[in-house]
Amino acid sequence: MSSVQDIEKCKCGGKAYVDFDLRTSEEDKFCSHCGYTFEHLLNRDEHGNPTDGNYQTTIQDGYGSLFISYITDDFRIRCFHEPISGEIVEKFFNEINHNPLIDKKNSYLLRYENNQLTSIFGEIPEMYDAFRKRMEAMEAFPW
Repeated sequence: MSSVQDIEKCKCGGKAYVDFDLRTSEEDKFCSHCGYTFEHLLNRDEHGNPTDGNYQTTIQDGYGSLFISYITDDFRIRCFHEPISGEIVEKFFNEINHNPLIDKKNSYLLRYENNQLTSIFGEIPEMYDAFRKRMEAMEAFPW
């Protein structure tokens, strides 16, 4: 599989991660801030094989995201496509307060409502414009 991966500015101002498969023209995108997701995928059978050459596009607005960082350098990310409930917040706090492998300093739970991004826990990660300025200063990307 050969793909192009990029980071785009999301409507919330966050970083949307894009993966475009050059062979199949499939694309998926998600924002690690607001939880927005976009998928343009080939129809496939139960074995993962393309069926009819047609694509299905799914777009889901985001209501927030969580990022749990582990001291083992692993991480877990989740995009929310419905308002974040009290039950989700409770489960999040229960996990980060009782799992000694979680790196609390680098974990977060964000809510996106009414075009406003707020932190329930942790710091809001670097937004796209700050990321782009940092990359330009490093001359890492010839924008």
